[in-house]
Amino acid sequence: MVSGDVYGYPPGARDPGPEKSGAGRDRHPQRRNLETNGAVSPRRVYADESRPEAVEGVRRIFIAMVEGIRDQAIDGGLIDADTGEKGIRDLYNTTEHGGSFSYTFFKGTGTRCV
Repeated sequence: MVSGDVYGYPPGARDPGPEKSGAGRDRHPQRRNLETNGAVSPRRVYADESRPEAVEGVRRIFIAMVEGIRDQAIDGGLIDADTGEKGIRDLYNTTEHGGSFSYTFFKGTGTRCV
């Protein structure tokens, strides 16, 4: 993480707090009722110009997802309009010549304890 707080928010953005945090922010409440047996593994998404299918996936999935919540983030006070637009432009730049995109998420499987 280059800047921002422990949640990775950019400078100037505010943490929405636990009652408004997005999916994936804190999975402890969901995890405590699951037995995972350690079955959690990192999954990396990487795209650069040598992988055009991955670049297209970044545009269709990741950038579209961020664009889709732009107005909600601004209306909720999480980010200002100029910073939001710059972030979306920066995401598009990762898909252009010389750019790269890397994102890691975690896949976990478990059994619900009833």
